[in-house]
Amino acid sequence: MLLTIDTSRRTLTVAGEEKSEEFELYSPQAFALLSRQWMALGWNLGHWREVSWMGRRVLQLPDDVMRLASVIFSLRPDVIVETGVHDGGLTLFFASLCRLLDHGRVIAVEIAPREGLREALAAEGAGRITLLECDSATAPVEALIEPGERVFVFLDSDHSCEHVRAELEHYALLIDENSLMVVADTNMAELAGAPEGEDRWRIDNPHAAVEGFLAAHPEFERVPPSSVVAEVSYFASGWLRRRGPGCGG
Repeated sequence: MLLTIDTSRRTLTVAGEEKSEEFELYSPQAFALLSRQWMALGWNLGHWREVSWMGRRVLQLPDDVMRLASVIFSLRPDVIVETGVHDGGLTLFFASLCRLLDHGRVIAVEIAPREGLREALAAEGAGRITLLECDSATAPVEALIEPGERVFVFLDSDHSCEHVRAELEHYALLIDENSLMVVADTNMAELAGAPEGEDRWRIDNPHAAVEGFLAAHPEFERVPPSSVVAEVSYFASGWLRRRGPGCGG
């Protein structure tokens, strides 16, 4: 695909193998096409590694972090479950939101915590973080949740299709009506062709796990992350909402 930007004519031309299309440069179509390229370029250059919170790396696109904050403010979950903690920046961000709302706590699941992570979460988490050291697909999170508590789940651990699907099956039991599971990095197939990407990502990725899960679970539906154009996101297709009451409803 060849993209040609003509700023004087205010057009974006897309040339494919079979046909070419021209769009007005300031149109939604042009924004979507250019955003996808910007996303791949920014990911490959490590743009997502630059954001930190309370001295710990968040490792997320800033746009996605703000979307998560907006949804948590609206839902006011009693428990936020995060899998795949890595450096702990997002964990501390979730705990900060709970502190600002004066409501909620975080259960973080990491199979191999980095050196100093547990101490950092304990020191800066305001007593709102519980860290479980285990495989996120089998973590005994339900033992830490009281009946009737609203749970919000963010899955960002092993990104293989098999593991993400196992996580979805495991945590779906915790989600009540209108609450959410969010699956990170559903855009991996689009990054497979980038210099830092891997060819296997074209088929082995979180998006494939989400598709399989939705096909088997009609009680869940995909929802848009926000009213903002979703192309500027690493996980636009990963927002899943339960349609009806869950096991705790």
